Amino acid sequence: MKTEKKSDESQYIVFAAGEEEYGLPVDQVVEIIKIEGLIPVPNARADLLGLVDLRERVLPVFLLQQRLGVRREQKLSQSARAIVVERKNRRVGLAVDRVLSVLTFKHEHIEASPPALRTTVNQHVTGVGKHNDQFIILLNLTFLDEDDFTQE
Repeated sequence: MKTEKKSDESQYIVFAAGEEEYGLPVDQVVEIIKIEGLIPVPNARADLLGLVDLRERVLPVFLLQQRLGVRREQKLSQSARAIVVERKNRRVGLAVDRVLSVLTFKHEHIEASPPALRTTVNQHVTGVGKHNDQFIILLNLTFLDEDDFTQE
């Protein structure tokens, strides 16, 4: 059964990357997977964690924290997951420390990205959502390049 969302609300997958909590719009997320069978790629970019076999398709998995310029632990925890996103029929996994929930934000509870965050480096921050006296940094996928995605 499909739930209808009101036009004055948006849903986000909320996850932890380091000490911070972030959100991606639900409509940009294909699925969330456990990171298993990871194949490291020799001499790869620093933000490429490796490749996984996702239903007989090769899926690159990137370290989200590295992409966002946030320090991270060297080792993935048992709760680490890859959020699979898609753009133009191409998919990529984003490694996060923990997936926390799906939250619905009323638009009045989302503040525009503060001026201090409005730089070319942080163009992927679309706003800050408030939930139970907690701030969640809301992202879009502009930090990913077309070359990051594999053909589906």
